[in-house]
Amino acid sequence: MRVAGTPSYTALSINNINMWIRADGLSNSSPSGDYGIRYPRWSGDFMNSSFGPPAVYMDGLVWGGKAYRDSALTRPAPGQLIRIGGGEFVVGTQAGRVIGFGSVAQAENPQASDVRVVRIRRDYTEQDGTDWGSSAIRWDSMIINEIFLNSVTGTMFFSVFQQYEKDWKEWPVNKGAPFIDRNANGVFDPPPPFGMAFTAESLITGNFDEPGVAGADLSKPADQVIWTVSNDLDTTLVRSFANSEPLGLEIQRTIWGYKSRTERLLENVYFVRYRIINKGGVDTSEALGTQPGSLWIDSLYIGQWSDSDVGAPGNDVAGFDTLLSLGFTYNGEKTDDQFTHGFAPTAVGYDILAGPALLSPGESGIVGFRRQQNVRNTPASAFISWGPSDPLQSPEGAYETNAGMWWKALRGFLMYGDINSPDVRHPNGPFMFTGDPTTLTGWVDGLGTPNSWFPGDKNTLASVGPLQLAPGDTVELYVGVVIGQGADRMSSLAVMKANDRQMQSFFDRELQPAAPPSSPVVTTSALDREIILEWGLDHAAIERTETSIKGGVYAFEGYTVYQLPSVTAHLSEATRVATFDKPNGIRYVKGDVYDYTSGFYVSTLLQTGSDGGIRRSLRIDRDMIAQIQTGEPTPLYNGKEYYFAVTAYNVNTVIGQVPASMESTPVVVRVKPRIPFGQQVTTKYGDTLAVDHVAGLGKGSVAPIVVDPLLGTGDSYRLTFQPSAVDSLTLTIENFTRNAIIVSGLKMKDLQEVSMGVPGGIHIGLSVGTFSEADTFEYNIPAPSANRALENESVKRIGVFPNPYKAEISGWTMYGGRQRQYVTFNNLPQRAVIRIFNLAGHLVRMFRKDDASQFFEWDLLNEDGWLVASGIYICHIDLPDLGSQKVLKLAIISAQ
Repeated sequence: MRVAGTPSYTALSINNINMWIRADGLSNSSPSGDYGIRYPRWSGDFMNSSFGPPAVYMDGLVWGGKAYRDSALTRPAPGQLIRIGGGEFVVGTQAGRVIGFGSVAQAENPQASDVRVVRIRRDYTEQDGTDWGSSAIRWDSMIINEIFLNSVTGTMFFSVFQQYEKDWKEWPVNKGAPFIDRNANGVFDPPPPFGMAFTAESLITGNFDEPGVAGADLSKPADQVIWTVSNDLDTTLVRSFANSEPLGLEIQRTIWGYKSRTERLLENVYFVRYRIINKGGVDTSEALGTQPGSLWIDSLYIGQWSDSDVGAPGNDVAGFDTLLSLGFTYNGEKTDDQFTHGFAPTAVGYDILAGPALLSPGESGIVGFRRQQNVRNTPASAFISWGPSDPLQSPEGAYETNAGMWWKALRGFLMYGDINSPDVRHPNGPFMFTGDPTTLTGWVDGLGTPNSWFPGDKNTLASVGPLQLAPGDTVELYVGVVIGQGADRMSSLAVMKANDRQMQSFFDRELQPAAPPSSPVVTTSALDREIILEWGLDHAAIERTETSIKGGVYAFEGYTVYQLPSVTAHLSEATRVATFDKPNGIRYVKGDVYDYTSGFYVSTLLQTGSDGGIRRSLRIDRDMIAQIQTGEPTPLYNGKEYYFAVTAYNVNTVIGQVPASMESTPVVVRVKPRIPFGQQVTTKYGDTLAVDHVAGLGKGSVAPIVVDPLLGTGDSYRLTFQPSAVDSLTLTIENFTRNAIIVSGLKMKDLQEVSMGVPGGIHIGLSVGTFSEADTFEYNIPAPSANRALENESVKRIGVFPNPYKAEISGWTMYGGRQRQYVTFNNLPQRAVIRIFNLAGHLVRMFRKDDASQFFEWDLLNEDGWLVASGIYICHIDLPDLGSQKVLKLAIISAQ
């Protein structure tokens, strides 16, 4: 190793996986020579002991191709036609870039101070150094120094912080490190320095460039990024790997990861981009001496090598999933003594997320973290597994055998003989162990047969090719590293593959997280034994929910209404009341859900639609939870509190991507049915109001539909049409009784699809028909009746329940583990004064009520805070706004 820049090592540490990288390309081997990845990362006592069981010992990039001196590929390169480079346990590259191209290309001085591995964490200034228990910098210090948490010193902490600051300020964009070009001018404009008024979030809100990685959504950057560059221009180093000659390549590695977000799988994966540039600077002459220049590389194969040790290194098996382009290693035995504390052995995978892009009209592929048109990414072309106890040879020795074995492995041939031996391919093809280990169908590893070897220490190589790389050409290879842990070794494999599917989908979405629609804004109305839920009045919220394409592929599909057993209940405890979805043929939405009992992902019905169309309100007069429990229709009861939520859900518009659907966070509303005090509604939910077409010749019709009868105003309204540059017409609604515009700018096409809420407790809908600027419609919204006679009737209905109150059986709710004792006064007006007396005439408690609720609870405590005794109590209720009074008797029977 010829590295002097500091630091030469660093670690990705942002999530559940920490991996190591050295500036010269040595990958996943810690400075002390320990395992590169341990997982679960914090499964041990990290304060005073090791960091969990091993998962990966080491990995690396290997490449091989045929080198020529001419573009026609007729003049082989001097010495060796087939050349192998890269690294495994030994790396054949040195730190630093290649300066210049062709005959003037030369390696950067690997001992220069700026030749180092760089690492950024965009929130490094927001980690509180005084909070030792939660500071991410302290955890980083533990990882970088390979010590226990209790051993971290302030000097170590400050050193890590300073290195983050130095790398942020000196991010080597000039050498090829990626950056986020928010102002889209094609150059990196360094952002302002961090400070009290400028944080990581300010980078996004202020539209500043920043070091690092982002895909299509520049507001969703990677949380931690590592970058390093190496080259193969040191002949001695190159020969130390496979006894081969160099090709003149520069290799840039970008490694990035994410903290926990919506997609929790991102905690268990990280990403690597290999960028390989044919720069030259190698000998191209057959004569004595050297003649620097560039080579034309044909039949280039690039492979991701790994020595994954899942727990103990001698009991692993390997496989390849051709549908996922995923090479993996998992435990070959049910138990592994490296996994304690009830943890199951994990499974580790290397996914060829996207191979080098080739021109392909009409297709698309990923280049530079973004999807480009008229290219396609090269798929994986081979997968080979070998180990000390397997019959295949390990690459070692002289050029003929060492380079020869790599050359065969990279192309999917069995590793027998040397570079001059005939290529032998397994009858099953270039991909080894492509069967299903969970069902033992197909070709699987670990059975101890001639074609299925014993569990052991496994090396794997997944490769892509063949490619051509002319002088000056660049290719990119994207690899994802993923880990899964289930209830046992086989479910760990299933979890890892499920994580991989989500990782690939995230990558294919150009690094945009899956996201649910915005939550609808729900209002409630309580009537006599019925509840009305409405979420169509907030037009801005509707637009956010129904028109945004989340993650680039998630389109709004519908709403689901739930009843919950309590205000704190989880959605899994809820009962579905109704689903309103688009009439587009998408009725049943299925997705994989993790089953904690079996440890496997199970296909589950996520949403059940009807294709009945979108609605934004619902009248409920049944207790669906009680109805399911009893099997009988159960009405709602006045005064009882019910809990509902309305969620929005979307669907993934790309077939095969996961997750298939996302659902918004439920916002629970609580509501008690009631008889409105002093009022009598004159309309009901769903009534269509009369409309007069007072001007114009349009053939369309307007439908004002009652949603909340209590909000009727008694006013008259006028609806007119205006031209729009975006839509053919927009609508304005005027309350001409009060000479006020209540709504303007409503899009006609929106109202022809789904009725929209407007003030006055109604939804407005338009028929599919012709309208013009000349059309004017008028309608009146009846108000509820209100008079003294209705108020007097309401006063008669004032009561208290339960009555009698029996403490031992009246468990209406539970609070803090104890029964919460209370009675409820009902059918009250806005203002009331409640005085409670005992039979001796002594005042026990007095309350003043002044709110819109028709209910008031008494906790059965007296003025001194003591629970009242059993007995009869007289309740005087004064109604100051009505000038009347109601007297009630209440019996209380205390628990024995």
